[in-house]
Amino acid sequence: MFRLPCSHHQVYTENYSIYLVVLTYFILILEKEQLEFLSLSKERITVGKSTLKSLNSTLLAVSENERMLSRGLDEMAKHVSMMVKLRRCSQELQCCLQLTNITRS
Repeated sequence: MFRLPCSHHQVYTENYSIYLVVLTYFILILEKEQLEFLSLSKERITVGKSTLKSLNSTLLAVSENERMLSRGLDEMAKHVSMMVKLRRCSQELQCCLQLTNITRS
């Protein structure tokens, strides 16, 4: 088996140690970036969920307002229909009164 002289072996060991330190440093940087990404993703998910809850609440309120408006319009239609009938009755009464006045005269 061939053996490196002592000085070469020491250089190899130092280079390997530097390589391990650099590699460990890059791994730590990658881990930090992944954690930052996960943190940002979590924040975005939280914002998205909050937005969806707010939108859902708004849609429920709009739906309730539409139901109330529909009921109000139905009631208004009934009142308008009743007013039209009353106007017809009023016109018929006026005609009857005029006929009565004419026949009395």
